[in-house]
Amino acid sequence: MKLFSRTQTPFDALRFCTSWLISPALLFCFRAVISLYTFVATFVILGEDNAQSASTARHDFSYFTNLTYWGLAFYFGFAAMHTAIYWRSGHAFLAQWPKVLQIAHSVFYSTIVVFPLLVTSMAIASFNFLGFCVNCFQLSSGV
Repeated sequence: MKLFSRTQTPFDALRFCTSWLISPALLFCFRAVISLYTFVATFVILGEDNAQSASTARHDFSYFTNLTYWGLAFYFGFAAMHTAIYWRSGHAFLAQWPKVLQIAHSVFYSTIVVFPLLVTSMAIASFNFLGFCVNCFQLSSGV
């Protein structure tokens, strides 16, 4: 089956490892810092929730916003790893993956790009629909 082959098809692995604006070394630093921050923030929040009561920490994976944050943490972690490999060797590690994993990586990338915007817009829309921000707009209109 061609889906599981290791052929060099039009999958552009360099676009996941490089930037048109900054060098791979700087891109690696940005991605690693963002990943480190998101993991530390997530574990600190889980630790505080667990210290207050054990029942709140186990519900962390039931909210879509928390799952989005976990997805961002892992995306930036693996993106930093791929950028570091490209920066050190000059070859994209993703280009050596089987076709099915390259497709899965592209789908994961598109969800990381789209879902945070979707979650934010849905939260704002639900707040406006439920009337949470009505008083905020009325207070600011008199300024």
